[in-house]
Amino acid sequence: MNMKSFVPAIFSSTLLASGLAMAATDGSMGAGAGASSTGSAVITLNVPDLIKISDMNDMTINQGNGFTTSDNVCVYRNLAGGYGVVAQSSNDASGAGTAGDFTLSDGGSSVVNYSVTWDGTPLTEDTALTTLTSSNTTEANCQTSGPNVALGVSATENQVGEATSAVDHTDTLTVIITAE
Repeated sequence: MNMKSFVPAIFSSTLLASGLAMAATDGSMGAGAGASSTGSAVITLNVPDLIKISDMNDMTINQGNGFTTSDNVCVYRNLAGGYGVVAQSSNDASGAGTAGDFTLSDGGSSVVNYSVTWDGTPLTEDTALTTLTSSNTTEANCQTSGPNVALGVSATENQVGEATSAVDHTDTLTVIITAE
């Protein structure tokens, strides 16, 4: 077998074996005034399972807001089914805080633990909350429906009292949404 006919044979057999049967048709030759020819092709859209969190904003907790605030975020899921959420504290990952706690740090030795809620349900740092459902299945960024989940953060007065410096304590809270 020469190589020029071998390569098309491999390509054709690969297409057939992978289930990509070609259903396109060519039209017949039209001739004369007003002649036409019609061809057709099957168009396939492979729809993936999509999930997205958006509309997250920086938050500040202070005495003026009772050390409690929230941010309304958007969770989008294009297909029916649940999702899970995991929240992670960057200070826990860097060793400034205690494993499993959400921790604010002054960048030195002063740390303050804080709490995180997802639509009112308390979260544990780096632990999944599962079997949640998104009410948004049509808008990836909640353009007209608006955010659909409240992400809350708070610290008690006792937690704030544990700070050993009177400067801003910060954390980067990472929220991971996973389709179930």
